[in-house]
Amino acid sequence: MMTLGDPILLTPPGAVFARNCSAVGALALLSWECIITVRQEHWYIWRNPSKVIKSLYLFSRYFALSSLLFGFFFMIHVCSDDLARPETCRVWFGFLVFGTQLLLMCIEILLMLRVYALYERRRLVGGCLTAVFCGCNAAEGVFGMRSLLASSFDSNCLATTTPQDVALYAAFLLFTQLVIFGFTAFKRRSAITRGWLRAPIIQVTARDGILMFVGVAGLVIASVPYAMFVEAVAHYIYPWISAFLSIGACRLIINMQRLQRRSLSPATSTSPPDSTVEFTTDIEIETGIPQSFIA
Repeated sequence: MMTLGDPILLTPPGAVFARNCSAVGALALLSWECIITVRQEHWYIWRNPSKVIKSLYLFSRYFALSSLLFGFFFMIHVCSDDLARPETCRVWFGFLVFGTQLLLMCIEILLMLRVYALYERRRLVGGCLTAVFCGCNAAEGVFGMRSLLASSFDSNCLATTTPQDVALYAAFLLFTQLVIFGFTAFKRRSAITRGWLRAPIIQVTARDGILMFVGVAGLVIASVPYAMFVEAVAHYIYPWISAFLSIGACRLIINMQRLQRRSLSPATSTSPPDSTVEFTTDIEIETGIPQSFIA
């Protein structure tokens, strides 16, 4: 870990420009996503009476957007003049790590609520998911902080090393996703044997769960080994991680709210949602699945 007496490492040519371009690209992607989903946001979020859904959606969308905007200006005015100290860089990376962790937690909450509903809100399943969520996020917080303190930076706040604790952080993150994926896959298999695979709630939950698992696992498997053994890339990928997590969380909410509205009001395709039902709580109304399958 670098201290005040450590020499400031020089930045490779072109690295700052590449980092800034990466941040601009992630910001542009998330801004475009906000534009193309503004109508869905109006119908499914702003006109939805559920405060929980609104809170999760608005945080996932606008916290990520504001953090990317703040990060871009911080990089331009603080991290691009060859004068940044390691302590400043460490605070900056701490903000990135903390923000990313909060977005991950939002996605895990959304996916776990779906699984909990699919399993008839059983206490055993709820307790298991709660234990996994709390335990893994606590461990990720510990290893994330240790990785941050052990990181080193150059004069433009570009990471020069990837601590080994990053691998442990990634392991707990993958374990959480594996648990959610396992619960979802088991219920999907049960739906196949009982002839309920075509139920909309099963299709949406399985599809979104698989996409999130593949996306998160693919990102971790591809980036962590490369960062540890080839080149530190945290300064390039953090903006993209925030953008993709924001998009993923908001799409999860919109997809389920769209399904809920179709289930409750199949004849009105343009009316706003008018129920306080959240996530998968009462979607079985139009699925044809018995009450014993989804509560």
